[in-house]
Amino acid sequence: MEVIFLIVLPAVLWAQSWYFLDLYTNTRTLGMIAAAVAILLGGMVIFGGGSFPALHGEPADVSAVLGAFIALWAIYAAIVAAVHLGGFDERTLGLYSLFLAVVSVLYVVYFFAGGEILSDPSEGNVAHWPMGIASLGLAVVAGLAFFYHAPPFPRIRHVAGWATLVVSVLTVVMGGLVILGIRIN
Repeated sequence: MEVIFLIVLPAVLWAQSWYFLDLYTNTRTLGMIAAAVAILLGGMVIFGGGSFPALHGEPADVSAVLGAFIALWAIYAAIVAAVHLGGFDERTLGLYSLFLAVVSVLYVVYFFAGGEILSDPSEGNVAHWPMGIASLGLAVVAGLAFFYHAPPFPRIRHVAGWATLVVSVLTVVMGGLVILGIRIN
């Protein structure tokens, strides 16, 4: 599940970076890409077969934690699609980005420390270090999206664009490392 997330989500980030860098003349392209990614990630979470045992009082397993993280970013992609296809307010995206940045930082801690401590090594094969690095980059992107959209702070547009472009490439590289089985820890 994490491989698909690391390969597909950068499509939204890549397209959004081009929007931030003023290279799109028609933002419906970004909206269509974001809608496709949101549907794919949302379907992966819903139909992926992951269970959420934390609802039953048991500690959450790795697939449940990963499913929740993917669902949060699927919602982000859906909001990007709504903003650029439906003309929704960009501040909604900015305020959700603040929430997403804070939650992504928590996931960075989980993947770097808690993922290896709390999970059973025989359960699942989530690549903790690539997911931790990708989560860190995604937290930075979400934080920059907040500062660009919510207050709004237009001078940060190109910084957000270049950071989003670099993080999209970094995230896809992390997905490639997971596919190739290369360990970075």
